[in-house]
Amino acid sequence: MKILCYFDNRFEPPAPFVRATVCIENLNIKESLRFHIDTGASASVLLDRDANIWE
Repeated sequence: MKILCYFDNRFEPPAPFVRATVCIENLNIKESLRFHIDTGASASVLLDRDANIWE
């Protein structure tokens, strides 16, 4: 499977991101999020405080 990404030029150097939709049906949540791709990380975490970063 090919996963499309883009580079965000607001970072120096430009940082790679992917877009994904997170669905939590029992909470009626369906949101599009941008994930920063960190190739040196062993795990990824989505925290509650991340929700307001891009607003």
